[in-house]
Formats: sequence, C-alpha cells, structure tokens
Amino acid sequence: MEEFAVSLLVHCYSGVLRLARLAAYPLIRKGARMHTLHIRERLRLPSARKDFRGRTIVWLHAASLGESKVLVEFLRVLHEKSPEHLYVVTAATASGVGFLEQFRHEAVCAAGYLPYDTVPLMNGMIERFNISRVWLIETELWPSMLWVCAQRAIPVGIANARMEQKSYATYKWFALLFRPLLRRMERVLVQDISYAKRFEAMGVARERIIVTGNFKSRVAIRRPSYDEWKRLRGDLNVSEDCTVITAGCIHGGEGSAIRSAAERIGEKYSSWKWIVVPRHLEEVPELLKSLGPEAVHVREPRISSDWRVCVVAKYGVMEDMYRVADVAVVGGTFVNVGGHNVWEAAQFGVPVLWGPSYHTQRESCERLLSAGVGFSVQNGDELADALMRILKTDAKRFIEAQRAFMENVGSSTQSLKRAIP
Repeated sequence: MEEFAVSLLVHCYSGVLRLARLAAYPLIRKGARMHTLHIRERLRLPSARKDFRGRTIVWLHAASLGESKVLVEFLRVLHEKSPEHLYVVTAATASGVGFLEQFRHEAVCAAGYLPYDTVPLMNGMIERFNISRVWLIETELWPSMLWVCAQRAIPVGIANARMEQKSYATYKWFALLFRPLLRRMERVLVQDISYAKRFEAMGVARERIIVTGNFKSRVAIRRPSYDEWKRLRGDLNVSEDCTVITAGCIHGGEGSAIRSAAERIGEKYSSWKWIVVPRHLEEVPELLKSLGPEAVHVREPRISSDWRVCVVAKYGVMEDMYRVADVAVVGGTFVNVGGHNVWEAAQFGVPVLWGPSYHTQRESCERLLSAGVGFSVQNGDELADALMRILKTDAKRFIEAQRAFMENVGSSTQSLKRAIP
C-alpha cells in the first residue's frame, strides 16, 4: 500500500511540474527569463565530455556554488577510493554549474544542470549514463530522482548531509512522501549528531548514518605546482622572491584595514605586494577609494606595470589568486558579515588570517587556529604585525604546524573513505 501511495504522489508531483512548465513556457520563451532560468538546459541531459561506455558511472549532485565546491572535494576522495569509476556532476544553479563546468578532472565524463525533476527526465538521465550510484551533496532531496532510483535499485547516499530545523519541519509535513524515500538511503554521512537524529526520525536506519563532520573542513591541502605558480606570478608581473598577500572576498568597508596593514608593512618591506579580490564587483569603487591612490584596478589577472596593491575585479579568479600567494587574508571578517570560506585559501597550504567577525565560519576557523595554521586579528595594525611575525620570525613554526595539519587531514580522509560503501 505504501509503495502505491508513494508512486502516486511522485507521479502527481512530476505531472504538476510538467504542466507548470508547459503553462509558463509561452509567457517566458520570448523574454530574458528564458535565458536567466536556463530552461532549455534543464530540459535536456548534460553533454558527455568523454566516452563512458562500459564504465561504472556515479552521479554526484549539488545545489549551488558552495555545495559544488564540496562536491569537487568529495569526488577527489571517491576517485582515490575507486579510480576506475567515472562521474556525472550536476548542480541546480548557474553559479554551481559554471563552477563544475570549469572543473577539469579525468574522472568527470559529463557536467551540467540538473534536469527538471520529472519522472521521464530522471529515467532518461539514468538510462543515458547507465548510472550505478547517486550521491547528493548536503540535502538535495528530489522526489522523482529518488523514486526512479528506488525503482531501479540504484543506491543513493547523501554526503555532508545536514537537515536544519526548518527543513526538518517541511519534510515531516510531507512525511508520507519523504519518509519511504529516505528509508531506502544506503548511506547518510552527516555533519553532526543533531542532523543524524533528524535523519533517523525521518526513517533512515541508524546503522546507515555516520557522523563524519563538515566536509568543508576536510579539504585536501596541496601546494600548487611550481610551473602553475610561476605562470600566475608571471601574468601578474610578480617576481619569484616577492612576498604576495592575497586578500579574498573583501567587502567595500574593509579597504581601510587592508590599507593600514599595507602601509605599515611597506615601511619595512618594499617587495611585499597585496592582491585584493572583491566579494562584490559593485563595491570596487568604494574599495579603490579606501585603499588609496596607489591601488591598481584590473579586470583580468594580468599586469605589465609595477604595482604594490592591486584590485582584481573579476569573478572566478579567487582560487588562482590564493594559489599565487604566500599568505591569505579572508574578507567579510573586518565588517559585520561573519566571514567567508577559509578553506578556499587554506587548501593551498598558506597561513590564513581573518578579522574579528568570523561567526559564520567559527567551526572552520577554530580548527585552523588550534592547528596553528590560522590566525585571528582585530584590525589592520594587528594584521600587519601578525603577517610580519608569521612570515619572518615564526616561519619555521608555521611550516612544522602545517606539516602536522596535513598529516591530520590525510588521516581524516582515510576514515571518510572507510565510511563510503
């Protein structure tokens, strides 16, 4: 009886989605919304990058940009565990898809938008790529996808799973649909025990739930290759012996702190350079004003003239600017924003510093602090003092701390591999 009820609900849901799309299509097909909603892309399956016939294909799906970054790190772990597998990667938003399409990995055979969650499109996705397993990143529960996988006996798992109180209340409201689908989950790797309890309450068997922590703190630490590092520095007209500080995700109100630190350091070291990557491009004028007249404004990470402070006003260059750095400063922490992803910088094995406002990144920051590879400061003057201490006086101490931290991260990755079926 339950099987019939779930099947009926899923097909009703799928039918409503199809009818809504058909009804809305004439209204938006001639307007800009057709493009911004990426409707055409969501009505077809991702294009293959390489021949995948005869291979075991795993489908990884994320919601937006943040989850897509977690997806990439999880894929690397899966690839180390099963190097013979290939992967289809999808996301639900344009930012997530854009990131996945730029991610080039030998094991990715296709990348694109998640098709509309209708039974026909989900069946088409499974058949087109002969999917053998599905991993959802965090909590992207799509009824048609889960039902089609259940009907075809395809195991589904959730990685870096979380279920906030608001989501939990929603899923309980639709428990007749979601509880039977969640009951069939093969493995749920949750961020903490509170999420584990909610998934269990929604029907996931306790033995299939494993607390693995937040994957964002499991990022692999790896220095960029020398050739890549040298190329990036060459594009920026930076010599190999120059010290580079990359300040990423900087908000308009943080320019004064950066300027104060740059001027204080400049009194002692003329070869130190600052790369500032804004969080929002519309804040660039405010940033340039607060950074002072010597700040250079570029829209591409290429500079031919000499410079000491530059603002690289382009989306999608953050990681390359961290790659080229000797030390990183994470923005959103010198204004009351709460910080941004510190692991984007920490993954490259450099010291990571941030200001006093880091409440949204507290767990990650405290892990870096306790390992001795992350540092918290209060203002621009403290930032300058900390940078000079870390890179000059305490350089050996940081290298030893980084080595121990990398070993610890490697050990936690091995435990994660054991939790993956």
